[in-house]
Amino acid sequence: MLRVNVVVEGQAEEEFVNGVMAPEFYARQVFLFGRALQTGRRGGVVYRGGAVTYQRLRKELLRWLANDRSALRTTMIDMYRLADDFPGYKPAMKLRDPFDRARMLEKEMASDMDMPLFLPYVQVHEFEALLLTQPEIFSSEFPGQANEVERLCDSVALFPHRSTLTTARKPRRRSAS
Repeated sequence: MLRVNVVVEGQAEEEFVNGVMAPEFYARQVFLFGRALQTGRRGGVVYRGGAVTYQRLRKELLRWLANDRSALRTTMIDMYRLADDFPGYKPAMKLRDPFDRARMLEKEMASDMDMPLFLPYVQVHEFEALLLTQPEIFSSEFPGQANEVERLCDSVALFPHRSTLTTARKPRRRSAS
């Protein structure tokens, strides 16, 4: 049996870890527990999700570590609009390849946290954008919401689908001479 605590950016990621990933891993004796990053506390109410600063993320990881020292720990945060207080942020953002940026950020976080059993993960693409790549799938999760799912599909269809691999560098046309 292996336990993995996942500090995630917001409610969508938390639902994905707990509702989609956890049941799949459970069959393999891996128990995933996702928890959205705590971003505030007022009047005894805990607020989760939203802007991710490294100090908030670090605090949440250390808080969870204090309660559970034997579980693996990881993150699921988007690189998009990441705060510039993350270790290695400035040199990482100078890298051209987004996957290289994410790897550098993960390496720097791991080094800064210096925690055994900590394997950070930085999501290259905005998680919610990935949900919209096939919006028709929502109809199986929300069977009573056919009109809303159809409106979502229509909205997504308004935007051209572009692959970052095919549009990132188009070859220049040679002029006829």
